[in-house]
Amino acid sequence: MIDGVTQASNLAVHPEIDIISLEKNESFVAVIFQDTPILHIDNFYDFIVYWNGDQNANFTDDHCNQGHIISQTKLVNSTSGIIVNTKINNTIEMFGNTIYYPILNASLITTDLEPINANMDTRHRNNGTDFYRDVLEYITRNVPRFIFLLSIVGITTFAMTIIMTKKKKERKN
Repeated sequence: MIDGVTQASNLAVHPEIDIISLEKNESFVAVIFQDTPILHIDNFYDFIVYWNGDQNANFTDDHCNQGHIISQTKLVNSTSGIIVNTKINNTIEMFGNTIYYPILNASLITTDLEPINANMDTRHRNNGTDFYRDVLEYITRNVPRFIFLLSIVGITTFAMTIIMTKKKKERKN
């Protein structure tokens, strides 16, 4: 991007910020890159995941660039009382082409660590307004009305098939 405008796509210029995949277990999220991430003032590796419904209140937020490595998990209960709000510096680990982001206080997350929204955002800044960027976003799509509608259509189709088959048999007799 130059002055906030995308100039081109599919550029293989900064593979240290190109996200390949994201893996999650009970205590951390591993983000795998095309090349070894470079801890530098101009490279940003930011990850945030929202838990348990209210994305403004329940989250794990990790930021990693030279001089600023911090992890935070904040969880609130149904009455907005804070369960935990933990910030820790220097907890993010880099090994090879993978960055490991901790899920602080993971045992307190009550939805089996199923996020409602997660976002991995990487940037390489050339100067104040020019930068390269890669984003991986995960959004849970809960569509109960669609599933209900699909069920009704399926049951109706099945019932109509049985009725039509019986009518054909009656006509032949």
